[in-house]
Amino acid sequence: ATGNVGLRTQQGIIYGRQTQNSIEYLGIQYAKVVRWKPPMDLASKMFPNFSLQATSFGPCCP
Repeated sequence: ATGNVGLRTQQGIIYGRQTQNSIEYLGIQYAKVVRWKPPMDLASKMFPNFSLQATSFGPCCP
């Protein structure tokens, strides 16, 4: 069977997609370029409604 699946984390639920042979979580941003500034908390921006859709690839790098 294929379809969307959820993974519960401390920040919220990440929704990925299940294929015939694997489960994919795509397009999850793991860092932000903030040169010479303090690190940013991505979790509060990535999980605005306590969920994250990770079913497609994110934008390409320039």
